[in-house]
Amino acid sequence: MCFAACADRDGARVLGVKIALGGVAPVPIRALEAEQAILAGEPVERVSAALARGIAPIDDVRSNALYRRRVADNLLRDFLRHVALPS
Repeated sequence: MCFAACADRDGARVLGVKIALGGVAPVPIRALEAEQAILAGEPVERVSAALARGIAPIDDVRSNALYRRRVADNLLRDFLRHVALPS
């Protein structure tokens, strides 16, 4: 799977954010609900839940759905910690 994201910030305020994932749906997707949660200032747990609702990974020969969900969540949290919502 793959994860690409960027955030436009003004100090601590997030002005814009884009998150895209591959390997968690039939085609690459934007995580629009997670993006909106970030812009609304939601806590990490709610952003994570929004991402989980927006993906539909499958089991196949390359990986299983549970692993893909965990990786997507870990990459999102890393992005939030280091880029979008640093303390």
